[in-house]
Amino acid sequence: MKRLLFAVLYTLCFAAPALAQSDYFLLPENFYPKKADTLKLHFLSGSKFSNAREQKYVAKGGFKFSMRDAGKTVDLAPFLKENVIPVITYKYPGSGIVVVEATQSNTDEFAHREFSRYLSNNGFDEINGALKQFQQSFNMRSYVSLKTIIPVDKKTGNEYEKPLKEDFEIILKQNPYKMNYGDDVTGIVLFKGKPIKGVKVDLLIKGEKTEFPQVLSSTDGGEIYFKLSREGTYLLHAVYLVPGKDQNIDYEKWQTAVTFSFNSADTMPVSYKSFGLGDYH
Repeated sequence: MKRLLFAVLYTLCFAAPALAQSDYFLLPENFYPKKADTLKLHFLSGSKFSNAREQKYVAKGGFKFSMRDAGKTVDLAPFLKENVIPVITYKYPGSGIVVVEATQSNTDEFAHREFSRYLSNNGFDEINGALKQFQQSFNMRSYVSLKTIIPVDKKTGNEYEKPLKEDFEIILKQNPYKMNYGDDVTGIVLFKGKPIKGVKVDLLIKGEKTEFPQVLSSTDGGEIYFKLSREGTYLLHAVYLVPGKDQNIDYEKWQTAVTFSFNSADTMPVSYKSFGLGDYH
């Protein structure tokens, strides 16, 4: 069974998140819709399924949502409603692979202790060691680029491998919905449109009851490699953080995430409710 599984989630406003919850990803209620079905998009903060918290849409949060469908971009802004879960309800216009995207850029100030803890927990030891101990807070400019890949009625199309021209993103070189158990998948990590090496990418696979983590690292050509080793929902998550070039910005951070589902038997549940998780809205 293809399993779209959600962790137990808490609803928050995402206008001013804590640094620990400043990473995000997207999940549709159903990864396998039929033509003319309705997209119900969920927006979550966190870097993995087990610590995710569901978000309501707040306009001042600055997030923009769109859909790539057969080479065309659909602005989903008219379908956003504040303080509503799911954040978007939208009827799919056609069939084939679509990519739903969310982007944001903003600047926040974080206390020294909170910022240092975030760096330590996310493997940025070199940057953490170089923090100025006397500085009480740090200004960080953040950029977010999120994608979820959905086959609407058919598995055709190549939107999954097309760059969305964001500063930092991951593209796939193979269509995961046409692959088999144990097949190898290649991803490319792009920064400013070019492959970037040495970026840590967290791969998480959410099965029915368990989350399976794996750590990947991009090669000189920006490639990451992983196998479709389990059925479930796949999350690729990466963060790139460097000292800021603007005198008013201490650090710049880019975060990207990609979600998709995999099933070797091609049996498809209607939604996450099929697994007894109920309607937590």
